[in-house]
Amino acid sequence: GTLVAAFSELLAAPAWLLAAARFAAAYGLVVLGLQLALAAWRARAAAAGLLAALLVGKAAVEGSLVLDAVARWSQDALLPVFLAHAYLLGVVTLTAVLAALRRWRAAPPIPFWWVTAAVAAMLLSMAPLTLVWPFTRGAWLLPLAAWTSLLPTAAMLVVAAAVARRGPDSGQLG
Repeated sequence: GTLVAAFSELLAAPAWLLAAARFAAAYGLVVLGLQLALAAWRARAAAAGLLAALLVGKAAVEGSLVLDAVARWSQDALLPVFLAHAYLLGVVTLTAVLAALRRWRAAPPIPFWWVTAAVAAMLLSMAPLTLVWPFTRGAWLLPLAAWTSLLPTAAMLVVAAAVARRGPDSGQLG
């Protein structure tokens, strides 16, 4: 219906319009990331500072992908899947974890850092799946990526247990 027609029109838009929209979104992410960084600095909240850095990093990547040469290089280097995981686990999931721990735990969010380490390990194991990996690959690659993909889930179980032990309270920013 109407939604499909609107989407088709958007895809038919001139390239400069799509690039401008992507650049505007990247700019918005920078502004949000810097505001979060300022709030984290004022609150001395390392976890929120990490999220701010990830958000600004996402903005830098999105802004650079406006350039056709960078977008082609990213595609050729097999980066889109890695970048999607980095964004979804690195920004979205860690933000949700910090918000849950902040809402339901008054103690420092140690489980947040466990999830952060698990996400980092998984992303590091995915790096050899891209063509920017400078070292040799071997039969170890796919099993490593598969097994480390379980780490964020295990860490999330720790978060669930930590949240389940406490009732709602004010918590800290991180």
